[in-house]
Amino acid sequence: MSALKHLEKRLQQENIAALAPLLSPHDTMPEAWLTLLEWVIAITARRPAQPHVIAALRAFHQSGQLQSATHARHVCYGSHIPFGAAQPCLIEDPSRFPDLLVQADRFRAHAGVFRRLFHGLLDTYLSYDSENNEYTVPGGIRNHRAGRRNSEQLRQFLAERQAEINITGFKPDWLHAITTHPNLLEQNPCQPYAQAALNGDTREFEEVCGQLCLGQRVWLTRKMVHAQVQEAIRYPDAAFKSSLDHLMALMTRHPWAVDSNLPALIDRYAECKEAPVHPALRDLAISHWKNPCLPVAAPQWRRVRAKNMLISWAKQHLLNLFFRVLAEGHHQDIRRADFWQQYHDAVDEFWFVLDRRDMNSAAPHFTEIRRLMARRLLVMDGMPAIRHACILIAGHHVIVEFVPHGDTYLYDNRITLPFTLKSGSPLPVSASDIKKQDSPAFLCRIPHHDSPHEKWESRLERELSQRRIKKRVTAAP
Repeated sequence: MSALKHLEKRLQQENIAALAPLLSPHDTMPEAWLTLLEWVIAITARRPAQPHVIAALRAFHQSGQLQSATHARHVCYGSHIPFGAAQPCLIEDPSRFPDLLVQADRFRAHAGVFRRLFHGLLDTYLSYDSENNEYTVPGGIRNHRAGRRNSEQLRQFLAERQAEINITGFKPDWLHAITTHPNLLEQNPCQPYAQAALNGDTREFEEVCGQLCLGQRVWLTRKMVHAQVQEAIRYPDAAFKSSLDHLMALMTRHPWAVDSNLPALIDRYAECKEAPVHPALRDLAISHWKNPCLPVAAPQWRRVRAKNMLISWAKQHLLNLFFRVLAEGHHQDIRRADFWQQYHDAVDEFWFVLDRRDMNSAAPHFTEIRRLMARRLLVMDGMPAIRHACILIAGHHVIVEFVPHGDTYLYDNRITLPFTLKSGSPLPVSASDIKKQDSPAFLCRIPHHDSPHEKWESRLERELSQRRIKKRVTAAP
């Protein structure tokens, strides 16, 4: 026991001992002294010591009976704590935990005792994360289904009995908090704080967390993030867009809140009358769920109704990376970037071929490319004058572009290509094979040079149109 805990225990014992002589049968104001004694206990009492809690849990698990009020208090406080390697915590026991609630309810005739049991059960409710399947209890096993069912039963139990624990006069912080904020026992406990929080005011939420000694209870913080998201998606377009930076910052600080909230933000953004590319929203989604264009993308993308919007954004971003960043802003490559941005919807797959030295480069843009492209990267082998290539697959056509310079090459994917596109570890690909004009799959080559009467973009557009590769049609304003 630490020196502070020892001092706290002695103070509690001495306070009670000092008041005890005053509570004689001859005292004319016993009720007042009883109230004062309860006040002292409330001030100095803390959660029961864990060894006593563990012993009480084991005894209850074995016998199924609460042997005393003290035993009941220890079990109520410890229902979320594992008490054996082969046993789940009590709240995940499908039979024992409902029995605990039944037996705890029998103490309602003893108001003071029941308040302490209520406090213990409230602590269990606020400590146990029933919605997170990845939540672990050190030293214990888990029964997620029973835990979720029992947690909901506990929430209803506390909500229905909350009015009975209220007292006049002095109230401990936890009692003041739960009677002033009954919403904490509702299914959407943080909804009353959401609008203020979106405006940067979290004082009320932080105050109630402090009164309940919650600290960093992940599930309640997750509910707070969720409440703000649900509030924001009901806003008009302009107000919703204004809230995005705040909400994305929340998810950056609390990454476990992303999977359950980011789909709603993306879908709501897609419903806006004006929904241009939002780089921060795109990057947040891709950083957690990977590039939606790739088969290895996370299954969370299935929950996003507006996934196609993010796929379009990702394709535009990849084209921008290749033609603007890797080409280091050369005028000719900016023209190519602008040209291919019109065709990003027609592209089914992207492959990047990187120079061997850049495959391991720590430069930010190469790091981003490796993250975005995952298993669709190849290594350039030979011809040092050509550092990188971008391979676009549109229907049964394969289009190859080069950096820092080179023409456009078109191949027919229905015929064996002179190079191999295979997902997995980056395979070497010969630059000469990518430019192999004597291959049966080769269709044509379009130089990136303007003629006196026609720009190269017009020639390439005409070639693609003949092969039914259409550019995106921009709606008239």
